Amino acid sequence: MTVQLLEKTEAPSAPRAHSRSRHALANVYVGRKTWNPSALRAEAAPARLRIAETDELPAVHHLAESVMGMRLAPLWSLASAHGHSTASAWVHEEPDPADSLAQRLTGLFLVLPLNWDGEAALRSGRFNFSTPRLDELCAPGDEIAAIYFWLSAGSDARARRNVMRTALAWVSGSNAGIRFYARAASLDGARALAGLQFRRLAPDVPNLFLLDQRR
Repeated sequence: MTVQLLEKTEAPSAPRAHSRSRHALANVYVGRKTWNPSALRAEAAPARLRIAETDELPAVHHLAESVMGMRLAPLWSLASAHGHSTASAWVHEEPDPADSLAQRLTGLFLVLPLNWDGEAALRSGRFNFSTPRLDELCAPGDEIAAIYFWLSAGSDARARRNVMRTALAWVSGSNAGIRFYARAASLDGARALAGLQFRRLAPDVPNLFLLDQRR
């Protein structure tokens, strides 16, 4: 954006009504946001979700396919997205009943931070959900347009509940001024998204949902 400097020719006149209106709009404008995994980490911590370590990704991928009962995006694709964004894979753990000193993975939340090209690809039907392009995803500090909830799953009720608590924290927290997208793999998933105020993006893509809270 360029700014034009005005020469000083006379004393400024009283502000007009439309100038006051523009000033009011400026006060509520959320501004451009950047991908900041640290903010999401703080919002996810109360529900016991954390960013997955790189060596945990095979277990994350295995749990995702086990819970969903189908083949999903390949492990290398998950690893690439996670490495680029540094925070695409989030995990939920519980104490392992077989080992009091160990934790077991019970839930996961996979997210993709989209830049403007990534959001445009998503809305136009060009986005590759299985192997997303890295140049459509954000690295930390990049300007972010939207977050896509790639997959959320839990092997028990507590994990599923905490994953949904994290989703609620994220859509109402530090990234509340951007758009969120998600796909529903089941009727239960669609109901959960509706509970978060997501709506169907378009009638011809019934399983893709949008939450747009911009003012």
